[in-house]
Amino acid sequence: QLAELNYLQGRLQISGLKNVIDPAHAVAANLKDKKHLEELSMAYDELREMDGSVTVTKAHVYVLEALQPNRNLMRLTIKDYRGSSFPNWLGDRHLPNLVSLELLGCKLRSQLPPLGQFTSLKKLSISDCDGIEIIGTDFYGYNSSNVPFRSLETLRFEHMSEWKEWLSLEGFPLLQDLCIKHCPKLKSSLPQHLPSLQKLEIIDCQELEASIPKADNISELELKRCDEILINELPSSLKKVILCGTRVIRSMLEKILFNSAFLEELEVEDFFGSNLEWSSLDFLSFRGWNHFSGGSCLPTYAASE
Repeated sequence: QLAELNYLQGRLQISGLKNVIDPAHAVAANLKDKKHLEELSMAYDELREMDGSVTVTKAHVYVLEALQPNRNLMRLTIKDYRGSSFPNWLGDRHLPNLVSLELLGCKLRSQLPPLGQFTSLKKLSISDCDGIEIIGTDFYGYNSSNVPFRSLETLRFEHMSEWKEWLSLEGFPLLQDLCIKHCPKLKSSLPQHLPSLQKLEIIDCQELEASIPKADNISELELKRCDEILINELPSSLKKVILCGTRVIRSMLEKILFNSAFLEELEVEDFFGSNLEWSSLDFLSFRGWNHFSGGSCLPTYAASE
């Protein structure tokens, strides 16, 4: 039905790709010639288990390969894909104008494609890709001419249940927002030099033993249930801080209070331990301070304007 609709514009959503077995049907869709499409969403929908194993065939790989989009595409979402590998066209050479990419529920057991070589990519979200255990050099796609992820501004990893290791290498010169949530097996590590970082969220990463990146411009910091995280150099530009968990609060709260001259909002949750020394709050003067809230076992404090 899509074969002759080469003048489609804007956004196209294709669902139910799990039912497409013949790659010839995907070729007939002729996505490559739909030069006016800017946004494409392709969903396989959740695959049911059969005879104790997920039904995954080579046909799914061939079908996705045949659905190569046009070079002008700017935003792409791939959901619930469970082939053995990503398509060859998922690279900068084929999609030079891509600015946003979402990989959702792609439970394949292989490496991520070389996404670091997308020169225009600004937003990358990877979620529920349970087969990924290591993110390494393949993810960066190193070559001698390009800085990996040179345009990326937002990076999110969420619900990666098997992810254990991030081989963090140089790159991300423009990254402003880094979010890592619900990655319970992740142990190491984090990129250590992110000069443009403004917001850092690490939530429910109980095994992560790493230092937060060195970034002079962080204004928002949220650390929840990641007690092994370290702060070697506290950024002085913090404006909003959220801490959750006894250990992370005990190790970081005093540093934050005494070293964050621009702090405006502080929230602490779930502290269960001996009382902290809160007398420092009586004499600390925060320029622009407007909000403090305490969770379990903590007082509530609000500075006068």
